[in-house]
Amino acid sequence: MTATQKLDMPELIRRKIIGLTEHSHHSHISLNTSVRWSLGVDQTAWPKRQDACWIYGTPAWDALTPAQRLEMAWAETARDVSMFIWLEQALPPLYMGYINKQGHLLQDYLKDYLLVFSKEEIVHIQVFRRYMEMTGLRPFNPPEGFYELYVERLPQMPPLIGILATLLVEWVAENTAMHAVSSKAVDPLTRQMFILHHREELRHISFARWVIGSLVADLHPAERSAMRSFTEPVIDRVIRQSSVNRQLAVKVPFDVGFRYDDEIAVEAARCTPNNLRINAERYGPVLAWLRKTELVSPDFKIACVPEAGE
Repeated sequence: MTATQKLDMPELIRRKIIGLTEHSHHSHISLNTSVRWSLGVDQTAWPKRQDACWIYGTPAWDALTPAQRLEMAWAETARDVSMFIWLEQALPPLYMGYINKQGHLLQDYLKDYLLVFSKEEIVHIQVFRRYMEMTGLRPFNPPEGFYELYVERLPQMPPLIGILATLLVEWVAENTAMHAVSSKAVDPLTRQMFILHHREELRHISFARWVIGSLVADLHPAERSAMRSFTEPVIDRVIRQSSVNRQLAVKVPFDVGFRYDDEIAVEAARCTPNNLRINAERYGPVLAWLRKTELVSPDFKIACVPEAGE
């Protein structure tokens, strides 16, 4: 098959997607009742694990006061929340566009799940926007290359490519967020919000992995090669921006060890011993799956993600 053919799933995958849709109808986030907003946000507590902070374990980190380290952790959390908002604002128009313009490539049960998916993303946007208002955090700009990918390129590409792109971004983002809040010392409302969000995003990730995993093996070799050419730069960019985002340098009023415009210093921050360790934990499984499905070449590497055993 090719990426522009109708997406025909094996019967097992069809049943799993229908079941996922039904589960989503029965279990979903409510803006007003799912998150315990009455808890408030304790900004004297940590919003993430300290070792998940981008410059943890570096001389720049050691030079900061405890108050500055905490301020930086909250700024990094603002980046993660901003990224979710930017992504989830882009997905409903993308998926509705596929239904409206390329619906002939989608079975009805796939359309049904894309509708549920889009509904959930709209609620996620509302949750994250309320959180940003409650905390007073300053939003980050869209990730570099985001507009060009989600607004200009993906709407013109086959739905399979859009599903793949969304998987790459959501899987990396979720692994980043869940690693960061995997401690009961994290501010309770922040932790609860990310965990609730994760439960629904796991469904989105499972959906994409089922669809792509069941179809990619049957793609024409030239199509699979084209998908690799798409996947490799996207996953590289997403992981690097999730490990260290250069905007941090202008979001806090103290030295974080790199300037916004110093790409060499930013890249060095991405590849510190601590980041190499946690990046292997967070992103190693993503890269392993991409290699298994041959969506990246066997020798593909990302500098800030060590190979197993390195």
